[in-house]
Amino acid sequence: MSILSFNQAIQSPCSNCSAPCCTYLPLHDFVIQHLDHLDYALYLLNFANIELALLNGTTWRVHYAQRCSRLADNGTCRLHGRPNKPMVCQNYSATTCFYKSMFINPETDAFVRFDYHRMLAYAEMMSFDENRNVVSQPQIQGLVDCLPPFQVEPVFEIPSPRTIQSISHVRFMEFHNPCNNCSAWCCSTLSFPFSGIQSRANLDYLWFCLGFPNVELNIGADQWSIVVKTHCRYLERSKIGNGRCKLFGKSERPMQCQSYDATQCGYKQRHLPSSSTTFATVDLENFAIFADQYLFDDVGQLVHSPSMREVLDC
Repeated sequence: MSILSFNQAIQSPCSNCSAPCCTYLPLHDFVIQHLDHLDYALYLLNFANIELALLNGTTWRVHYAQRCSRLADNGTCRLHGRPNKPMVCQNYSATTCFYKSMFINPETDAFVRFDYHRMLAYAEMMSFDENRNVVSQPQIQGLVDCLPPFQVEPVFEIPSPRTIQSISHVRFMEFHNPCNNCSAWCCSTLSFPFSGIQSRANLDYLWFCLGFPNVELNIGADQWSIVVKTHCRYLERSKIGNGRCKLFGKSERPMQCQSYDATQCGYKQRHLPSSSTTFATVDLENFAIFADQYLFDDVGQLVHSPSMREVLDC
């Protein structure tokens, strides 16, 4: 550990940094208290450019590994010094930066990164009661030494999903397998809850998120979600464009995939072109139009929000 003088300590710690704050987007925090939560963690780690971090032995955080589209080739922010730079970035405390501790410095018990193989090794050290509640899990002290090395995967370019299916109308007895001829949206998108816009800070966070490639906001009447377009490593595309799971029928397939009710698929409702009459999508390109629908007071509190119809129309 280096020892700094006061004059050295007040210099920006961002100098010569590889900018992990601009290449890892934190998306969602959760805890593992049940087998279903563990299954969710393993499910997430099947997707390209997704990794997890265990924070202080309690909270699991989902990170999306992609360079922010505003990050220049020389490592500087194209919005630096401009008023439209997200306040999330402007107000970030570089002197207490957790990104360096997690992604640059040697691992400690406070921040442990997880890929699929690490998560599987962690899972094998857990135990459950007959209701599948977690009754024991590894101690955080010395955990890194008990895990296989973290494998840094290359960042994948994510192809656009092939939309080859339109909504058709069938009778009850004709309704067989709704996954036939599907573009496998469930295997090429991840959704994380977003609480909506209650203040300027929520809108600023969204502005920050949308700077990362393949990230968008999906808005429905009953739910808002941050959506990441990615793909499961076990998705096998056929020549005609539809997908098939390489783990289909195998025990390694995540439980939430095995038990998913395709007859009530929410992915088709939200992502097919015909969904534009009931769901809205906000990306970096149309963010300004969306943001203009909101009004705030001089301390950033919301004073007017658009109706769902106004959001769909804009």
